[in-house]
Amino acid sequence: MNNACSIILSGCLILPSFVSAMELNTVLVEPELMPLISKAIEMYDYKMSIETHQNVQQAMLQGQARVAISSRKWTDEEVGHFYQKYAQTPVMLYFTADVAAIVSHPDNPVESIYMSDLRTIFGCHKNQQYVRWQGSTSVGDYIQPYAVQGELASHKNFSQLVECDPGTYSATQYLPDKQALDEKLKDEIDALAYTVQVDPDMAEHALDVVNDNGDIYSIDKETILSGRYPLSNVYYMYLTPKSAQIEDDKPLLPFVELVTQTQDVELFQSNGFMSLPDTAIVRNRVELKLQDPIVEGGYK
Repeated sequence: MNNACSIILSGCLILPSFVSAMELNTVLVEPELMPLISKAIEMYDYKMSIETHQNVQQAMLQGQARVAISSRKWTDEEVGHFYQKYAQTPVMLYFTADVAAIVSHPDNPVESIYMSDLRTIFGCHKNQQYVRWQGSTSVGDYIQPYAVQGELASHKNFSQLVECDPGTYSATQYLPDKQALDEKLKDEIDALAYTVQVDPDMAEHALDVVNDNGDIYSIDKETILSGRYPLSNVYYMYLTPKSAQIEDDKPLLPFVELVTQTQDVELFQSNGFMSLPDTAIVRNRVELKLQDPIVEGGYK
């Protein structure tokens, strides 16, 4: 990252009329991203402040910020309201993703698992539920579910499936750390676990996941960023068009460097999130017109 780009050139900055001076350098994020973004601002000395917001789209519509990060895409209605109000549409860039993998014993021949079974195996019930391995396998009788205690604290998709309300219970056995989980998966042929996977390319013995429509998806970065892998959230950076304006081959906001240059893998992974592959960085650069599309017709 170029720290020299961290200085806000207020004298030459063209301010969007719908964002006040107070909100110029505010990044709105969903709460689980606070540690990651705070660390990035500290590391690269960005002259930005950070605030949490549960509905960044609504906040941007109200002119509270010109940059926001959210795991939800804008609806057509919201984009229409934004255009009607400001005669422009927000710019969407890839930022990161959180991912849960379903991992089995190395010798388990099962290759995929249904979301409906995952809800039973790891979900919460008034009475404990047990699931048998399906089909002809060399494993034992009942699946033994495991997870790392508190590992999903900042991951809101799969955590919604496994967090129990009062009066309900899960059969999942919680282990103190990732090392203990790895050992359990090696020792018990019937073991099945969910775990945060910060590098999908390094996922070992991860099962494909079958969604409720019967579609099978593997845990790889392109599938995750497409939104098709069922156990992940994709986070998008949204900018007002003036923020994305190019000057000297850079957007006006230095903060946008986080998604237009190769990301610091350690920064993202140490906070439990996936770094973007180079293909996603290229798509972001194409979206900002920092480079031409590599393929004919651009990126969808």
